[in-house]
Amino acid sequence: MTANQRLDQEDRRLIVALAPLFQQKLEEAIQQGIQQGVQQGIQQGVQQGRQEGVQQGRQEGAQQGVQQGKRLIVENLLRVRFGEFSDRILPLVEPLSGLPSEDLTLLLLQFSQLSGDELGVEEVPRLVVEAFLKLRFGESDDDFARMVESLLALSSDELASLLLQLSQVSRDDFLARFGE
Repeated sequence: MTANQRLDQEDRRLIVALAPLFQQKLEEAIQQGIQQGVQQGIQQGVQQGRQEGVQQGRQEGAQQGVQQGKRLIVENLLRVRFGEFSDRILPLVEPLSGLPSEDLTLLLLQFSQLSGDELGVEEVPRLVVEAFLKLRFGESDDDFARMVESLLALSSDELASLLLQLSQVSRDDFLARFGE
C-alpha cells in the first residue's frame, strides 16, 4: 500500500467519522439561521405593524375630529336658529353630522331659512328625513313621500337609529317596512 492510498483510507475514515458531526453542525447552523430570520421577521413585522397602526390611528383620529367638528357645527347652528334643542331635534344631531359635507351644507342652509319658532322646529325632522331618503335612494317618489309621515311618527330615538342604519337597508326592505 502506497502512502497516497494510506492517506486516502485515513481521509475516508476521518470523513466517515466526521460526517455525523458535520451534519449536526450544519443542521444547527440552519436552525440558528432560521431562528435569526424569524426574529428579524418578527421585529420587522412589529415595526411595520406599529407604523401601520400609527397611520391608521391618525386617519381614524382625523375622521373623528372631522365628525366632531361637523357635530359641533350642526349643534351650534340648530341652537342659534331654534334656541334650546327640543327632544325631537337633539337625537337627529348625530345622524346629521354623519352626512357628507355637501349634503350637510345644503340641509343646514335649509334650516337657516326656517322660522325660529315652533313651526320651524317641527320642520327640522321632516327636512332631515327627506334629505336622508333622497341621499340613500335618490330622488324621492310618491312611495317615499307617503313614508315620510310614517317615519315622522317614530320616536326621535327610533328615527335617529333608523337614519344611522339607513345605508344598510335596501330600498325593497325599506318599502316593505314603511310602505303602506
